[in-house]
Amino acid sequence: MCIWVSAYNDGSFVILPATSLDIMLARFMGSLMMHINVEKELRMGLSMMKYVVNHPKNFTNAHAAFFLGYLTAVVSILIEVNCMIILITLPNILDVIGKYISLVSIVKFP
Repeated sequence: MCIWVSAYNDGSFVILPATSLDIMLARFMGSLMMHINVEKELRMGLSMMKYVVNHPKNFTNAHAAFFLGYLTAVVSILIEVNCMIILITLPNILDVIGKYISLVSIVKFP
């Protein structure tokens, strides 16, 4: 939420349409690769929730275990959306590549 409020209040944050095919492809490829990187965490959260629902007797507090899986899934989705918004706002290919590399290293943190 802090990132979204900061971007909303910042006057230089503008989502611009792509001016050429190469920047459109760079944004698309960056967003696609970001989805592939985040998908593992999302799948893990969904699997945790499914396991808790199917085997509640294996837990002393099934609600807490389910909530942990839910938080993992929601945070993964929010990270992916934030990264895609950041990649969409960049005006040239080198910025997209540079930000993508830095965002992937941030996403890799558990």
